Amino acid sequence: MPLCQEDIVRGLLADRTNLLAYIRAVVLHQQAAEDIHQEVMIQALQGKDEIADEQHLGAWARRTAKFKAFEYLRRNRRQPQHIDPEVLELLEPAWQQEAEEARTEMNEALGFCLGKLSDRSRQLVNLRYGECLSGSQISELLGLKIDSVYMAFSRIYRMLDHCVRQRLALVRKSIVSGKDAAS
Repeated sequence: MPLCQEDIVRGLLADRTNLLAYIRAVVLHQQAAEDIHQEVMIQALQGKDEIADEQHLGAWARRTAKFKAFEYLRRNRRQPQHIDPEVLELLEPAWQQEAEEARTEMNEALGFCLGKLSDRSRQLVNLRYGECLSGSQISELLGLKIDSVYMAFSRIYRMLDHCVRQRLALVRKSIVSGKDAAS
């Protein structure tokens, strides 16, 4: 099942720093990298039915960013090209591995934190992201005021953000010290 529009935006924004660094390594200009990143986001939303899952989204975004970055370099011939496309191809597996490890850490932390939510909060999260329902659809389904739904999501997001950040810091600290962060 293809990702919904919100999942694509969320996935691209979550990987924004890595993708921007990747683009900037090719074009060497921050503003150009930002512009290319926006083009990648627009293209992803236009072709959302072609993107199967989050892992596919990451690979698709890097490939699209690479093509757009080289297109930018061809259009602006005055700029020297500092990264040979072959070198970029050699770096691709390392970037993919790093992105996959970060995604795995994030997913594990998010899974841990979702487990700490109340049943009601998990139900709301499942309706929103599992079923891809909008806030107004959830409001109608559960017979709640729309403001109540959005306030609940605001609290859930804050709690998950705090929990995930703590969990990732704990995992990274345990990696450095060699201890297990399973608890």
